[in-house]
Amino acid sequence: MYPQQISDYAFDVSKHFRSWAIDEQIDPDKFCEIVQDEICKEVLPKWLNDSDDFGLNDDELLEVIKISFTEYNLYSLQSKGLVDSIENEDGEIIWFATEKGSKVITQENPDLDI
Repeated sequence: MYPQQISDYAFDVSKHFRSWAIDEQIDPDKFCEIVQDEICKEVLPKWLNDSDDFGLNDDELLEVIKISFTEYNLYSLQSKGLVDSIENEDGEIIWFATEKGSKVITQENPDLDI
């Protein structure tokens, strides 16, 4: 899917988050898989531009972790039937609350207009 050099880099970086995921009681395999994918997406353009330094700087890594954590939580909510997703014509994933999710939201926030 991605060039081996990029996949190896993503794996090496993501493994540093495994113990954190275990400490936070989240699935380390799923979280690291998401982190790896997000890293690959981020560094591929640099690599394609023949950059010798295609790694992530601190700000880029922080953004990858934020996106990965959000995505992990969305997949967790999806597994509970609270949200679902579709892919739009541009290949982007669009998330939305299911009927069950909407009920939970309104029960927790009765003043919310959904």
